Amino acid sequence: MNNRKIMTEILKFIYVMIVCIFLFFVASGISTGRTWPCDVDKHCLPYFCLPYKAICTNRQCICYKVEN
Repeated sequence: MNNRKIMTEILKFIYVMIVCIFLFFVASGISTGRTWPCDVDKHCLPYFCLPYKAICTNRQCICYKVEN
Protein backbone atom coordinates (compact mmCIF):
# COMPACT_ATOMS: atom_id res chain seq x y z
CA MET A 1 0.00 0.00 0.00
CA ASN A 2 2.81 2.37 0.84
CA ASN A 3 4.55 1.65 -2.49
CA ARG A 4 1.47 2.85 -4.34
CA LYS A 5 1.55 6.19 -2.51
CA ILE A 6 5.24 6.67 -3.28
CA MET A 7 4.65 5.87 -6.97
CA THR A 8 1.82 8.40 -7.09
CA GLU A 9 4.02 11.11 -5.58
CA ILE A 10 6.82 10.37 -8.06
CA LEU A 11 4.42 10.57 -11.01
CA LYS A 12 3.00 13.88 -9.75
CA PHE A 13 6.52 15.28 -9.44
CA ILE A 14 7.45 14.19 -12.97
CA TYR A 15 4.22 15.67 -14.36
CA VAL A 16 4.86 19.03 -12.65
CA MET A 17 8.45 19.10 -13.93
CA ILE A 18 7.31 18.43 -17.53
CA VAL A 19 4.74 21.23 -17.33
CA CYS A 20 7.29 23.68 -15.88
CA ILE A 21 9.89 22.86 -18.53
CA PHE A 22 7.29 23.22 -21.28
CA LEU A 23 6.22 26.64 -19.98
CA PHE A 24 9.85 27.75 -19.78
CA PHE A 25 10.48 26.84 -23.41
CA VAL A 26 7.28 28.55 -24.57
CA ALA A 27 8.14 31.76 -22.70
CA SER A 28 11.74 31.80 -23.91
CA GLY A 29 10.62 31.30 -27.53
CA ILE A 30 8.43 34.40 -27.38
CA SER A 31 10.95 36.66 -25.67
CA THR A 32 13.86 35.77 -27.98
CA GLY A 33 12.37 37.63 -30.94
CA ARG A 34 10.67 34.83 -32.85
CA THR A 35 9.48 36.15 -36.22
CA TRP A 36 7.05 35.09 -38.96
CA PRO A 37 6.37 36.49 -42.45
CA CYS A 38 3.88 39.33 -43.10
CA ASP A 39 3.00 42.10 -45.54
CA VAL A 40 1.18 44.55 -43.24
CA ASP A 41 0.70 44.92 -39.46
CA LYS A 42 -2.70 43.22 -39.48
CA HIS A 43 -1.08 39.97 -40.67
CA CYS A 44 0.78 39.82 -37.35
CA LEU A 45 -1.32 37.87 -34.87
CA PRO A 46 -1.30 39.76 -31.55
CA TYR A 47 -1.63 36.73 -29.27
CA PHE A 48 1.80 35.40 -30.30
CA CYS A 49 3.51 38.29 -28.53
CA LEU A 50 1.51 38.84 -25.35
CA PRO A 51 2.17 41.10 -23.46
CA TYR A 52 4.11 42.66 -26.34
CA LYS A 53 2.79 44.11 -29.63
CA ALA A 54 3.43 42.47 -33.01
CA ILE A 55 4.56 44.86 -35.76
CA CYS A 56 5.39 44.09 -39.40
CA THR A 57 8.93 45.25 -40.20
CA ASN A 58 10.91 44.23 -43.29
CA ARG A 59 8.21 41.66 -44.16
CA GLN A 60 8.55 39.95 -40.77
CA CYS A 61 6.37 40.19 -37.66
CA ILE A 62 8.47 41.15 -34.68
CA CYS A 63 7.41 41.46 -31.04
CA TYR A 64 8.02 44.89 -29.51
CA LYS A 65 7.56 45.99 -25.93
CA VAL A 66 5.01 48.78 -25.80
CA GLU A 67 5.24 51.23 -22.92
CA ASN A 68 2.01 52.69 -21.60
